[in-house]
Amino acid sequence: MTSDEGANVCPNCARPDAVRTVREAASDELLSHKLSAPRSPRHHGRSLGCASLLVSTLAGLTAGAVVGILVMAVGMDVPGRPNIGLADSGVFSAILVFMVVFIGVYAFFVWRQARADSLLQHQVARWHRAHTRWEQLSYCSRCDGVFIPGQPRLVPAGDLHPYLYQHERPAAANTPAAAAQ
Repeated sequence: MTSDEGANVCPNCARPDAVRTVREAASDELLSHKLSAPRSPRHHGRSLGCASLLVSTLAGLTAGAVVGILVMAVGMDVPGRPNIGLADSGVFSAILVFMVVFIGVYAFFVWRQARADSLLQHQVARWHRAHTRWEQLSYCSRCDGVFIPGQPRLVPAGDLHPYLYQHERPAAANTPAAAAQ
């Protein structure tokens, strides 16, 4: 028996004969669902592109046209009313509103994309830690549990995925506050 085999003993039944790596056990059809590796996160397809540029342009054009028409309508020469000169500034107002709305809507799309990218980056980091932990695990078919060789904790195989994603703090794990969580 090598020292590696000695470390791969179930912490529950203290026997090595029913122990194998989780990777090996997951290849068994009966255990594949229960012991599968954590799935990598996927990007949900939101990205800056032609659609966000088109929506920003249409929103800007619509707002600019409405404001330009309103400004020109208010400034139209009406017999008996003094000309206040707003008709000349209608085009300028339309261009200004178009630019403000276009930049505002497009900035919203940029902000949403940055937030989605940040969330994806966080999810990938969590997945990587969980997958690294999954790679370290062994499975005891006698006890139907998983464990990290050399550690005293056996986790029921049905709780594998929550176990992979939990953040253990070794020093605080045995305190009453940690047990209450």
